[in-house]
Amino acid sequence: MAQGQFRTLINLVVVFGLLGMFLWGGSHLLNALTGSDQAVGAAPTPQAVIEQPGAFDTATATPRGGTHAPTPSPTPTVAPPTDTPAPTPTPKAPPKVIISLSQAGSNPTHTINLTGGLVYVYCLVRNDALPPGPNNNLVFNWLQGPPPAFSSYPEAAFQGVPYTYAYYKLAAPGKYSCQVVDNGQTIGASDFMLQ
Repeated sequence: MAQGQFRTLINLVVVFGLLGMFLWGGSHLLNALTGSDQAVGAAPTPQAVIEQPGAFDTATATPRGGTHAPTPSPTPTVAPPTDTPAPTPTPKAPPKVIISLSQAGSNPTHTINLTGGLVYVYCLVRNDALPPGPNNNLVFNWLQGPPPAFSSYPEAAFQGVPYTYAYYKLAAPGKYSCQVVDNGQTIGASDFMLQ
């Protein structure tokens, strides 16, 4: 038992010795990098300022007992106008999610008229808006009306050339939205009105 305590004591002495050496070396390294050779808390050594000959102009100095006439201030100069063009607005990127009555994504719309009582609405997401990789776990959430009316219908996604899409059959007029989620991250949403 005493031998185990002795080993623990020796280990503590070694650890504290290494810690002290590490702190001492770090302090010297920091002083070498910053150029500071002074001890902590020591007052800085004042530097003498030696006046150089010709440091001021004697021609404009005021003689003793005399007065100095004020000199006129120089007139400000106006910088010539620069020929920088006016900034152009950044072009708006196409929306990530669109609503259409066709799976091709032609004629995106925000208003759909009910003609026969039942309509297929396609929610399309641009493939270039999806995260890279083949393991996309897309969910198309269909939301109805203002909150709190919420209905989520994950649909199977169909891979198209420019878009991945899902469709839903709707018959009731109202405000809707399609939200596209990939692995818990919202890619985008598009609102539309069914009337």
